[in-house]
Amino acid sequence: MKPGLMKALVCPFHKEALELAAASCEGSEVMEGELRCPACPQPYRIAGGIPRLAGLPASGHDAPAQPAAGTDNAADTVKTFSYEWALFDRLGWDEATCGHEHTEMRFFDSTQLRKEDLPGKKILDLGCGNGRFAGVAAEESTAEVYAVDLGVQTVEVAYRNLASRPNVHVLQASVFHLPFREDFFDIGYSIGVLHHTGDTRKAFECLASRVRSGGLLAVDIYHPRNLLCEGVDRTLRAVTTRMSPDRLYRVSLRLEKVAAWLARHNLLKYVNLVMRLEAHRLSIFDWYSPKIADRHSYKEVEAWFRHCGFEITKSLKPRPRSRVEKFKRGLNPPWSLVLQGRKGQKDG
Repeated sequence: MKPGLMKALVCPFHKEALELAAASCEGSEVMEGELRCPACPQPYRIAGGIPRLAGLPASGHDAPAQPAAGTDNAADTVKTFSYEWALFDRLGWDEATCGHEHTEMRFFDSTQLRKEDLPGKKILDLGCGNGRFAGVAAEESTAEVYAVDLGVQTVEVAYRNLASRPNVHVLQASVFHLPFREDFFDIGYSIGVLHHTGDTRKAFECLASRVRSGGLLAVDIYHPRNLLCEGVDRTLRAVTTRMSPDRLYRVSLRLEKVAAWLARHNLLKYVNLVMRLEAHRLSIFDWYSPKIADRHSYKEVEAWFRHCGFEITKSLKPRPRSRVEKFKRGLNPPWSLVLQGRKGQKDG
């Protein structure tokens, strides 16, 4: 943990300023220590260079990391993604099939940010996974990036990948109890994460509250498919979400080969009208493993932006120009939606 992180932190439950008590350091990096809140009975740990602020029992705070509703599913979802990022720890960094160039393209597509938006900005990556998107944002050396995830093992993977970056902070925290001052960030984004929290709207509002007036917020959230595809997906996921991660990974390897064959014969696009299938094992595992995977329409999420005081600035919402295009889009709607908004000034 870099001492500069302290300017952003508050207790995730009491919103009090935290006091740093370092136990061991490597250079300027705090590797072990405590973060103390005057209103909390026990301190938060800094372990392996990572502040543990998730409100989990191990930290001495018994408030749940996710909403009470669906807590078991939420815990299973966190475990699934911890397994995923331990397995694909360098994906998007240096893998030939999904390396840095692909990650950079996905980052800018899924946030609609431009490189010129980043210099000098404080940026929050919510649900950072193995840190690949935070790594793209941090390539702008004057930006300061805060990479957050709930999974214990996940943040350890992200820390390994990002520890050498002087302008990146990695910490473990829940979206529902973010340990940051409100209105602190110039840019907040979440790519493919909020729909796995069990309460997408609440998670969105928690993220939105940390973005300052005039700041940008960008989200990539699952979008509903056609009725047949949704029915097939529910049927398949009723099976796959009950599999052990090891077994589902083996299934993903087989489906990857099937998808590659279909792609070579120009058939994969037709299969994707009724089910999600891609020629990469991570994409398959990522789609079919989590028990929580909610869908939301553009109209719905646009309303969340407005409710939180944001004006929509960019959108990838399809805009068919004819009845034929509208019919085709109804058969093959987007798998996810992408929206970006700018926060207005607070009244008073």
